[in-house]
Amino acid sequence: IQFMIRPLLSKIISNLKNSIGWKTKRKIVVFSVDDYGNVRLNSAQARKNMDAAGMKIYSRFDALDTLETAQDLEQLFEVLSSVKDKNGNHAVFTPFALPCNIDFEKMEADDFQKFYFETLPNTYKKMALQQPEAYTGTWDLWKDGIAKGFLKPQFHGREHLNLTVFNDKLKKRDSQLLTALKNKSYTSISDEDYPTMSSTAALDFWDVKENEAMKPILKEGLELFEEVYGYKSN
Repeated sequence: IQFMIRPLLSKIISNLKNSIGWKTKRKIVVFSVDDYGNVRLNSAQARKNMDAAGMKIYSRFDALDTLETAQDLEQLFEVLSSVKDKNGNHAVFTPFALPCNIDFEKMEADDFQKFYFETLPNTYKKMALQQPEAYTGTWDLWKDGIAKGFLKPQFHGREHLNLTVFNDKLKKRDSQLLTALKNKSYTSISDEDYPTMSSTAALDFWDVKENEAMKPILKEGLELFEEVYGYKSN
């Protein structure tokens, strides 16, 4: 019965919340897509390395989720530009995007003692050096796509990880976490010891008091979003 009630309750709450929002009789298709700008898996080679180390694949995201390449964006823009509405406007993606990622190099230089992050343009600079065929010019494509109206990113957190889980595992020298970080990735991380928190969900918590520590992170994340993407998120 519990398994039936929870989804139903969630649907009721969602509908009540949305009932007070903006309404229209127009038929609108909205593309809102999670996790743009996020490094979860560095490369196919990184996945092979982690497989060899016995790292589990908990979901398709652990196996396949990588930062957008130049080809990804070029093909996306081609599709979006091919579809027009009655006024001649092309389709638009609203990526729920991150302005920051883990600074893997800085963490490794510090022997993985503490968490460091970097902004997305810096991530792309590094990725272009590591994998030039995939990432050269990708950040320029991002900016061009925003300028031409193909993309209208909105804030999805400063970075895509739960710092409580991350820091706890870092303190314990968790082998999964260290193996992932050494492969410039944040994937295949178990969160079984954290019943209310996902390792990738930035705002999950156990005690409501933990929200206090999230306030400055969100404030800084919104400021960095504006710095990276060129405007304030809604």
